[in-house]
Amino acid sequence: MTDTRELIIREFMKEYAEREDGAVTVKGLCASVPVARTTFYYLSKNTTSDQLDQAWMNCSRFVLDA
Repeated sequence: MTDTRELIIREFMKEYAEREDGAVTVKGLCASVPVARTTFYYLSKNTTSDQLDQAWMNCSRFVLDA
């Protein structure tokens, strides 16, 4: 797992927990990390099956694009 992917997952979990509606945008998430949206989409398509990657798959399904 890349450090960038880990940072995105951690930031997503933090933002998801802080928001009442649980809606986290790709744009906002990428600005918080900071990372380009193209990197987010690249990493979300290139996963393996370990536990953190499973968490990545779970969180990337709940991220809304804006």
